[in-house]
Amino acid sequence: MKISILILTLLLTGCTTVPVKIPFPSVPPQLMEPAGSLKLLDKTKEIQLSDIIENTNANAGSYYELKEKLSAWQLWYVEQKKIFENIKNKIELLLKVDSVSTERKEELRPFIDFIQKKVSNNKTINLNFICTHNSRRSHLSQVWAQTAAYYFNINNVYCYSGGTQATAMFPMATQTLSSTGFQIVKLSEESNPVYSIKYAANEHPIIGFSKTFDHPFNPKSEFAAIMTCAHADENCPFIIGCEQRIPIRYEDPKAFDNSPQQVQKYMERSNQIATEMLYVFAQIKLN
Repeated sequence: MKISILILTLLLTGCTTVPVKIPFPSVPPQLMEPAGSLKLLDKTKEIQLSDIIENTNANAGSYYELKEKLSAWQLWYVEQKKIFENIKNKIELLLKVDSVSTERKEELRPFIDFIQKKVSNNKTINLNFICTHNSRRSHLSQVWAQTAAYYFNINNVYCYSGGTQATAMFPMATQTLSSTGFQIVKLSEESNPVYSIKYAANEHPIIGFSKTFDHPFNPKSEFAAIMTCAHADENCPFIIGCEQRIPIRYEDPKAFDNSPQQVQKYMERSNQIATEMLYVFAQIKLN
């Protein structure tokens, strides 16, 4: 019997007004099933050697099934507790610093207003995060926005990403997300790999791969185009089908590729994006 190990998502924020809402993950139902009773010999009948062998085999099978379940429980608990505590500690650390400046909050206001209007009208919220190559910033923004929506219980939010050209999701971007706590599985091995990115144990994973913003995977209409880089914002003046174009530019961590600062700078950019996405969704008032 195989027990799936469920992975809790990481949630990271730098907003001092945001309460921590991370629940400890639910236990897989299989691990809460009671142990079966041992099979007893019928002492009212004459007991044969074959009865003893059959009884022993049945009880041995029950024992090993219970042993496997206990091992799965222990592994699940240790993994979940470790992730939960790491997330909680990191959030508490970052909550001490309000790193979103007043000027940046004003830049994020149109993004907040777009989401709020959709929520107030009970409409689906489609967000397409766009940069040049759809390899770094747009993916980080997509993942963190979807995570923030889940974190603040804002339903019907669907986050996408795209570029003005397709390349590949840069390995350091996936490594940064993985080291932060996301469960990432590489689903293909071609030059533009497809990744499954889990941000919550029981939510559909984000599917990450590089594509153009108008790729069939992305929404065709009724979405906000969130421009995450200056190049795409300046060189792509018209996004077909979008309801609103919202620039929230980020510096490209690509500038530090193959440098001693690469890991640090990618994490800094991811943390900045996480902080701002959580700030945005923290402002949304539910009906």
